Amino acid sequence: MRMRTLALLAIPWVLWVSSSDAEASGEASLMLGRTFVEELRLQDKTSFGATIGVFSRIVGFELGFDYMPTSDFDIPGVDLGASVLNLAGNVVLQAPLGEFYPYGTLGYGAFFANASGDLATDEFLGTFGAFNYGLGLKMFFHENVGIRVDYRRFAIQTDVDDPGLEIPIIGEEINAEPDVDRFLVGVALRW
Repeated sequence: MRMRTLALLAIPWVLWVSSSDAEASGEASLMLGRTFVEELRLQDKTSFGATIGVFSRIVGFELGFDYMPTSDFDIPGVDLGASVLNLAGNVVLQAPLGEFYPYGTLGYGAFFANASGDLATDEFLGTFGAFNYGLGLKMFFHENVGIRVDYRRFAIQTDVDDPGLEIPIIGEEINAEPDVDRFLVGVALRW
């Protein structure tokens, strides 16, 4: 286990050092989009987020956050909502093609869930680990300013023994370890 963890940490550093142009640049993005949480039967919500990172020509490391304001459960008669804050660290592999930078990303972070409404219980609250992976495209039409399109899928890991939670009023079960899809578009800056 410890050896696998060290290998996972070493691979990005080897890629970083071995890339032909190891000169690093800083990047930041401010984005707006939608979060989709169908497994929890939450209504789709507008989300916003930001990232900051350091990139060589091919490999990058970034820290990011995104926030989904309170979204109501899409079940008639149920007064229950949830808001989610996500913080994650990611390794990014990109392929520079002129001013276009398609990329893939893999990371891990924390989801902070907060419930509101008559049916809010501790089962809907807490901090959960979440693996994420995704694809995106950065388009720099000026040396330091561009557009970024980012899709991520988050696999939430909880400590719930039974990942099925039952909504008391209607007796319907929802997934306590949902996959969350997020699509954001925004401004990319580099220096």
